[in-house]
Amino acid sequence: MIATNIYFINKLDRGRGQIQNGIRRSPNKWTEEDQKLFQLVSIYGEKKWKRISAEIGGQKTSAQCTQHWKCVLSPDIRKGPWDEDEEELLLRLVNQHGSSWKKIAKRICKRIDIQCRYQYLKSLQSREIAWVPKEDEVLVKKVDEMGENLSWLEVSEYLAKLKHTNTLRTALECKTRYLQLTGKGGSILPPLNQSNVSSLNSSSANSFNQQLQYQQLMNN
Repeated sequence: MIATNIYFINKLDRGRGQIQNGIRRSPNKWTEEDQKLFQLVSIYGEKKWKRISAEIGGQKTSAQCTQHWKCVLSPDIRKGPWDEDEEELLLRLVNQHGSSWKKIAKRICKRIDIQCRYQYLKSLQSREIAWVPKEDEVLVKKVDEMGENLSWLEVSEYLAKLKHTNTLRTALECKTRYLQLTGKGGSILPPLNQSNVSSLNSSSANSFNQQLQYQQLMNN
C-alpha cells in the first residue's frame, strides 16, 4: 500500500511540466489569471467572489476563484519545505486525528490541508527507504561542519543534491538519523499508525484537481 503513495509522490515531484504534457489536462488551469486574481482580491477583499469571477473571465466560477486563492495564492499560506518542528507536530497530529486533514491544518500555522496530506506522504516515503552508509557518512560530516549554524532543512537539501538514494530525506528524518548515529538520542519520529496509512490509499484526495493544486503550491 505504501508503494502506491511512493509512486504518487514521485509523480508529483517530477514537476508541473509532467502534468502539462500528460494526457490529462485540467480544463480550468490557472496561469496568466493568477496576477489578475491577486489584483482583484486586493480591491474587493476575500468575500466578493462572484464579482471577482465576473471580472477575471476565462470561464472561472466564483467557487474556483475562492479555492484557487485559499489553496494556492493566498500570502497566508507558508510554502516551501517543512522544518523538523513542523513535521514532528504533523506526525503527532496524524496519530491523534487520523486523516482529518482540515482539523490537522488548523493546528499547524500557515499550512493547509493539502500540504499536510502530501508532507505526510513524503514522510512515509522517506521512512520506508533504508539509509545507505554513504548517506550516513555525509550526514554526520555536514552536521559537524555546520556547527552552531546547524539547519536541518539545509542538511536535508544538501543530501537531496547528492542523490545517494532515490528519496528525499526530510529535515526531521535527518535530525533523527543523526541522533541515532551519534548516540545522542533515540528516535523522535512518532510511530506510524497503519490505519492512517491505509486511509491515505483510499482517500478521495487523490483526485487530479488536488494533485494540480499541490503542484501549483510547490511552484508558486
